[in-house]
Amino acid sequence: MTQQEMKERTKEFAKGILALVDALPHCVSARVIANQLGRSGTSVAANYRAACRARSKAEFIARLGVVLEEPDESELWLELLAEGKLVDLRCVQPLLNEASELVRIIASSLSTAKQKQASPASPPPKRIPRSASSPLDPAAIPTFYTTRSSSLESQIPNLRFCARLAARSLPLPPSSSTTHSLQI
Repeated sequence: MTQQEMKERTKEFAKGILALVDALPHCVSARVIANQLGRSGTSVAANYRAACRARSKAEFIARLGVVLEEPDESELWLELLAEGKLVDLRCVQPLLNEASELVRIIASSLSTAKQKQASPASPPPKRIPRSASSPLDPAAIPTFYTTRSSSLESQIPNLRFCARLAARSLPLPPSSSTTHSLQI
């Protein structure tokens, strides 16, 4: 499941919770549960979004831990509504199922994130030393002297830079009919 799909799923869960809270009877016990359920059910989506904006793996894991608590708490309030006969079980069963699934998904994500954090980081790539045939190495540039400069300029954008570098550090090759010097 992608991050965007999970954001949508948690938002839909929050909408379902709010619809249920609005439909609860207006007795004291229902209002107490409604307030708690409304907070925990909507904070799943809010806290998941906050976890997605984490600045480090450690912060992501900490925030995901908070996200994990919310659908579990929502599940408790939904069970209390059904067991207290404030709402028929058939009304809350889809939300109970979704809360349970969210707990499993988030717990799995949290476990994976912790394993990735605990595993040693891959070593940085080894730096390859510049070889004698590197394009910026003046020893590799004499071949430019034996080629027509007009054709190379159209093919190699850095020719003028390379030619200046070569002119400063290498002696010019002897003049002959087959050798052309670069005009800088």
